[in-house]
Amino acid sequence: MSCDPKINVICGNNAQGKTNLLESIFFLSCVRSFHARKEAELVQWDSQDARILANLSAHEREFCIDIHLSASKKRQILVNGIKQTRLLDFVGLAKTVLFSPEDLNLLRGGPAARRKFINIALSQLKPKYLQVLSKYQKVLDEKNKLLKGTQGFSEMDLLLDVYNEQLAVFGASIISYRTEFLDGLARHAREIHREMSHTTEDFSAVYQTDRMVDPNSDLKEIQNRLYQHLSERKVAEFDSRSCLVGPHRDDLDCIINGKSVRQFASQGQTRTAVLSLKLAERNLFFEATNEYPILLLDDVLSELDAARQNFVLNQITNGQVFITSCEESTAGISKTGHVFTMNQGVLSE
Repeated sequence: MSCDPKINVICGNNAQGKTNLLESIFFLSCVRSFHARKEAELVQWDSQDARILANLSAHEREFCIDIHLSASKKRQILVNGIKQTRLLDFVGLAKTVLFSPEDLNLLRGGPAARRKFINIALSQLKPKYLQVLSKYQKVLDEKNKLLKGTQGFSEMDLLLDVYNEQLAVFGASIISYRTEFLDGLARHAREIHREMSHTTEDFSAVYQTDRMVDPNSDLKEIQNRLYQHLSERKVAEFDSRSCLVGPHRDDLDCIINGKSVRQFASQGQTRTAVLSLKLAERNLFFEATNEYPILLLDDVLSELDAARQNFVLNQITNGQVFITSCEESTAGISKTGHVFTMNQGVLSE
């Protein structure tokens, strides 16, 4: 199937495979699902394997991406017939920005959802970030395993120092990456929010990291302050049996006119704020790479009022977009491009 380089509208009833199509495109960029918790869940229940095959144009080059997924074996990724042995070499080749109904609760839920949003975006934009994040998570898991053990504090004290040194190094890099990304995101989101809300509301996105760290200081200073705080909290961490300090506890607080969206914003303000962040992410990708990421809108337009629908669609005059909808009337939003119907997993024009 050939997709339109601009707008592609996918219509169809529920449970026909529309979201599966978007999930496949998303997987091309992040090598992860935006719904399933485990990769094996992406394989149809009566099958042993699945395959994603796509021809992609990016960075003025043509790529054939072939991903094999298995219910019992490790995934295999080939690019132009060459097996990819390192995830770092593949992630970011295709870039996507996803907006799904669940994202409308992004700012209402817990901080884990906002960290996931930041991590997915940054992993595509800065593939080395994914490598640092993976190393940090591995050390964090080992430290938490130690803290949950049966040893006394004096027995684990020296080993905690070793873990804390590594966490400070990797954690400082994560904080530095996130600071640069969120500064740019906030800048774009502020402009988009004002235009979309047709008000003079002042919107800002504030990065909340370790209280002992100035995220705008240099890398070495962040590392030193992070290690100092980890050292000061060793006894408290032993008592709680978990690591209490580091970027795994970071959050993003969005503010409208000096008040937190999470606590004080109306439903309409919250949706506008989330839309602003997603479209800001798209603009930031273009600013960094001179290419727009693929925009994936998963059955979300029906939950937006007409003004927000029009604004979102007016923002995607450049780049490629895939829109899914249960309503055939959605096809009317596309003056150009292609309209497809999804029926029992089969896509047709």
